[in-house]
Amino acid sequence: CKGAIHIHTSNSHCGKLSPDKVIEDYGKKKFKYDFISITDHDSFTDIDDFQGKQPLLLIPGVENSMEMSHIVAVNARRAHRLTEDAFETMVNTARKKLAEFLDLSVLNELYMKIDQLIQKNGEKRDLSVFGIVGLVKPHLDEKQNDDFIKASLQSLGEPDYQRIVNEITQSGGIAILAHPHWLREDYWERDVLESLENYTGIEILNGDYVAGLTNIATDSWDRLLSIGRTVWGFGGDDFHNPNEFNKVWNTVRVNEKSTDNIVKALMEGSFYVSTGVELSEVKSENDQIYVAIEDNCFTSRYYKFFRFIGKDGEILDTQISKNPTAIYRARGDELYARVHVLLETGQMAYTQPFFLDGK
Repeated sequence: CKGAIHIHTSNSHCGKLSPDKVIEDYGKKKFKYDFISITDHDSFTDIDDFQGKQPLLLIPGVENSMEMSHIVAVNARRAHRLTEDAFETMVNTARKKLAEFLDLSVLNELYMKIDQLIQKNGEKRDLSVFGIVGLVKPHLDEKQNDDFIKASLQSLGEPDYQRIVNEITQSGGIAILAHPHWLREDYWERDVLESLENYTGIEILNGDYVAGLTNIATDSWDRLLSIGRTVWGFGGDDFHNPNEFNKVWNTVRVNEKSTDNIVKALMEGSFYVSTGVELSEVKSENDQIYVAIEDNCFTSRYYKFFRFIGKDGEILDTQISKNPTAIYRARGDELYARVHVLLETGQMAYTQPFFLDGK
């Protein structure tokens, strides 16, 4: 089953398309999607009205972004809630910051609109600073807007990522640490990645590319795997607008398409990340890892690069040929091995790690 699990609609402050348009586009037969999870910023987009009206399976989701770094929650129906004190502090800080930039007439109008938002959403305590940004952005220049966001987020104090992860996983959700290198190399700092517990995985490939930085985070993944952490690597379009569509997806191995089966497979690491390579088989038996590309009239013409990667990112073996299969024979000291497959035409796939220490 092919699926996208990091998608924004106009219900996010940064999304361009309505939920029904997003679902329509991902549901087009030519793209072959079986499921998606809409993960709007800090708010749950109700998918029930769309479920069953087309063959696309819709899995609930949210991207929690009130803290400094973002966490995607798949199979979740509500955003992380701030404590009452933190929520009040954030709103008061936002008000004070606006007073530095705007005259009284505009300020009073915005205060009234913010109060309406709070009245509507405040009891949920999932109204993030980004919800307010949508109201105030037209009245601020770029620097003022950045200062406003920074001050409001910093008012929350030290991020409580563990609490968010626990809320997600304890309710049956999948917790994915989003785009580890977005905006800066240490968007998710190494000590935080290593100290957090119980999250399902990290986003190793993100379709929302930022110039000058990488959208690939396999280095962070290898560091975690090398210290014995069992975390899976996920891919996501991080869809906001049409030019971020159908770039990265997750192919899940299930016998029957259902939310329960797909969520279970994602939790267990029974999937691979792809930008266009389809794997027909991935398995490990008798100390050998076997990988095969779905061979067809297109792929058969091109060279395939199979790279087997182990502890600390060591390249264990590289096999290059037009043969659609590759086999790696374990040495016994690798700890784990994962496979990066690259077609000569640029499409890629990443398998999950095989643990070679008896786990």
